[in-house]
Amino acid sequence: MLPGDYSPKVAQTIIFYQSNSLPEAQRLQRQRFTTAILKPAPATLSSNIDLQVVVGQDVASSA
Repeated sequence: MLPGDYSPKVAQTIIFYQSNSLPEAQRLQRQRFTTAILKPAPATLSSNIDLQVVVGQDVASSA
């Protein structure tokens, strides 16, 4: 999946994960996005995508 804009803009980074990808989501949160919220993937996220990171203002403003 290519990077793109997520609408609406979010204040806090979100890591969406498929049910079998929780350990990877936790590792990504711990190593790269410590302020991120972990959430189960919405039904609209293709099942062949394990993780989706939505970069929020918490990370974007610190770049």
